[in-house]
Amino acid sequence: MFASEKNTSMITKNLRTFQKHTFLIVALISSSLMIAQGFVGAATAAPRISDSRTMDAFRDLRNRVDRSATPPENIRGSYYFKEDFKKSRVIYFGEELDGEIYLRYNAYTDEMEIWKGEPGQKNIEEILLKSAKVDCEIDGEYYKLLPYRSKVNNFPLIGYLVVLTQGSKYKLYLQRKKVFMDATQARTSLEQSLPARFTDDITLYYSIGDETPLPLRKSKSGLAKVFKGQEKELKEYLKRENNRLKTNEDYKNVFEYFNQL
Repeated sequence: MFASEKNTSMITKNLRTFQKHTFLIVALISSSLMIAQGFVGAATAAPRISDSRTMDAFRDLRNRVDRSATPPENIRGSYYFKEDFKKSRVIYFGEELDGEIYLRYNAYTDEMEIWKGEPGQKNIEEILLKSAKVDCEIDGEYYKLLPYRSKVNNFPLIGYLVVLTQGSKYKLYLQRKKVFMDATQARTSLEQSLPARFTDDITLYYSIGDETPLPLRKSKSGLAKVFKGQEKELKEYLKRENNRLKTNEDYKNVFEYFNQL
């Protein structure tokens, strides 16, 4: 009698576990269709998923593509700020996938490319599913797919932002993009012809509370706009810490300080 009840309990428990993981997989696929409805996740340590059935779900996080890893020879530059694939963390629904996963960020297409391990790989075959429920960490940088505005009144765009600091009051993000520029021909002897090329576009974005991130003007006046009513505290902090606002780390320190107030 007791053995029968124990077996029934185990079967029920296993069934619930299976149903839970099945729901996660189905919900993940559905979330890609509702990408603008909810942007959830925290750049914190996440519990690991090591169950084999859940690892199988990683197949559902991949989209197939067929694209060369390098641009045509007549275009100067690269799609990437960092060419190498790095061992990475992939987090979905707040839980971390276990296992060896290698990614790199394509700053031109705004995609996370997956390395399958083939030596001399020249074509990209798979990318990580772009979903608000899927975060990743590459080489110590935590990427989230978020809505943001390039200008105050612009309709929100959606793309990968690197989390620099994420407090309850103020958040600071970094975006690195590669922008394609057409070739230009010199019109006079004083000008210089330029080939088709990729140029760097690096922008800091901030948000207050749960507002959509906006571009941050990197200056004291830009910070004063963020911390309205606290201009005196900002001035005193910059002087006390000898913070000259030269690097992204300097701006990160400012946001972390005001999150602590």
